[in-house]
Amino acid sequence: MRRENEGRFNDFDLRIDHRLSNTDQLFLRGSLSDSEKFDPGRIPGYQAGFGSGTAEAKAWSVALGYNKVFSSAVVNELRVGYVDYEYAFLPVGFGTNQNAQIGIPGPGGISVDNGISLIGGGDGRYIEYLGDFGQFRIKQNTFQVSDSLTWVKNQHSFKFGGTVLMADLDSERSQFGKGFYFYPDQVSTPGGRPDAGRTGYEVAEMLIGTTAFTATGIPGFTPFKTRAFETSAFVQDDWRVSPKLTLNLGLRWDLFTPYYEQDDRLANFEPTFGASGNISGGTLVLAGENGVPRATVDKDWNNFGPRVGFAYQLDDKTVVRGSYGLLYAAPDRGGIDNQLTENPPYTVTAFRFGGPGANVRLSDPIPLPPSIDPNNPVLPDGSGVVYIPRETKTSKYHQVNLGVQREIGWQTAASVFYVANRGDNLAAQLQFAGFSGDIQGRLRIYQNVAESWYDSLQLSLRRTAADVSYIASYTWGHAQNNAPGAFPGPGGFVTPTDADDLGVDKGNADFDVRHRFTLGATWALPFAKNNNVLGGWSLNAILTLQTGNWFSAFAGNSQTRADSVPGQNPNDGPRTTAQWFNTAAFTNPTPATDRSGRNIVEGPGLRALDLSLFKTFKLGERVALEVRAESFNIFNTPQYGIPNQFVGDPNFGKITSTRQNSERQFQFAGRLTF
Repeated sequence: MRRENEGRFNDFDLRIDHRLSNTDQLFLRGSLSDSEKFDPGRIPGYQAGFGSGTAEAKAWSVALGYNKVFSSAVVNELRVGYVDYEYAFLPVGFGTNQNAQIGIPGPGGISVDNGISLIGGGDGRYIEYLGDFGQFRIKQNTFQVSDSLTWVKNQHSFKFGGTVLMADLDSERSQFGKGFYFYPDQVSTPGGRPDAGRTGYEVAEMLIGTTAFTATGIPGFTPFKTRAFETSAFVQDDWRVSPKLTLNLGLRWDLFTPYYEQDDRLANFEPTFGASGNISGGTLVLAGENGVPRATVDKDWNNFGPRVGFAYQLDDKTVVRGSYGLLYAAPDRGGIDNQLTENPPYTVTAFRFGGPGANVRLSDPIPLPPSIDPNNPVLPDGSGVVYIPRETKTSKYHQVNLGVQREIGWQTAASVFYVANRGDNLAAQLQFAGFSGDIQGRLRIYQNVAESWYDSLQLSLRRTAADVSYIASYTWGHAQNNAPGAFPGPGGFVTPTDADDLGVDKGNADFDVRHRFTLGATWALPFAKNNNVLGGWSLNAILTLQTGNWFSAFAGNSQTRADSVPGQNPNDGPRTTAQWFNTAAFTNPTPATDRSGRNIVEGPGLRALDLSLFKTFKLGERVALEVRAESFNIFNTPQYGIPNQFVGDPNFGKITSTRQNSERQFQFAGRLTF
């Protein structure tokens, strides 16, 4: 069945500037956006097919700024802002009790207005998966106040300031709350016999047989409400040492308060360790009990970041610049599955592979998960535990750049810079939760222990003039890391080869792009300059050329990297959609493995030209209207996605998709200034 997606996007911005006096200025800015994308799926009216359903994103924000000039040497800047952002995924049929309509009992015989239970088996070859795990809706509210004071004294320009930010995040999720009926995907072949009590045909199992296993959570949901704070303070000095030399000196302190749940419905894990140093057991710990902080994770108070920079004028046309800074990043919460609010006893799921409730008909209810006693480490099959160590350090980055800028004539300047950074204490998914067994095997370990490296050479050429202006930039860069974090790209959602030695997995980062060239130009069209309608138009163009992202090859449909074949270079392929890379360079793992490296295959690059035509109409002395007609990827050049990465798949090495939203697009915009 052909799937036709529907989407809409609305965006509105407003800004008002007002001069209260010669020493007081005020501005107010507001923004509103509302977007929705709907994919009807493969079966009309029901959730079927990956990505089907409605994705919503709504946001509004307001910002207030007040600048106060106390004297020619002292200026204060106050900023207050609020952002309300909500995004959601709603399955096809959300708001309708489809289980009740067609007689599917679901978890415990309780069905809700949330579409239909998840039903399917195997890889979907014989039965199209119907339903999903349940909707989710995330609401984020952020309130921020920042203030800075600038004081100019002789050759020094001092600046002092700070920021306080409060972030509330409410999550509404029904994890397995609609139930999962999984049917056996065993297929009988000539000369083979199905298991006892089975038909050997997936469709027949669903019609007259029973499930191979079931899974369920608690129907419906109670929203979790979390809160976190970010506090910072800084001091800096721009010191003009001489007419040719300026130094930039500064220090910043950041405190990122770990999130807590406002009703303390949050849990973590306290491990015990065996003689080998590995986790041998442990217990659940509850927020705010027995000396445990409400967040179950301690604050890291030691986030001091120095900043040093300089600019030296070699001659009238040449400047040398350099800087170093130590920056700290707000915690990466790792997506909805890595939240401590997803832990028992507040979120419980149960998989039944045997016994009561494992083998049921579609007309039978799935038993609800058992209740959890936090003091008992025995959990039902399928209940994983998110574990974030209590003494988690803040992620940090060392950033450095050094370069030369020179005016070369014709209103043109050139620059050459070396830019690099090193990341430490970065988020890594060290272990995924197993379905059954001891509690230490049920852990989903999310820990700040990864590292990253980035080095680049950046060249640019810039011309600024009334008729033609442009900036041309080229970057050679190499980004590496030893763990992809919670949101990996094509490199794969994998756990480390060795959680105690992440260096084994050091390789190209998922976002690594080795070469990138961009050219942005604006041409003030010389035609009909004296005509108020036909004249005064400008043409803007942006050309982007870049090499591809890197990815890994995997064994079968697993997240285990395939073996390398000696003497074969994976990047020697024909680079066509039928076969992008050398597929002979990989094979499925054997006991004596020679596992291939992480992200060693380069994917398709990107080529696109964006054009826009714009003009500003004067509607009076104080009113102007700018109109724009814009196009993206105007020639509709195919922007290919990553080829199939799985050894043994019939499409291994083939490109079957394009980059999301890379097709040619047109839009029209207007801006009224008064």
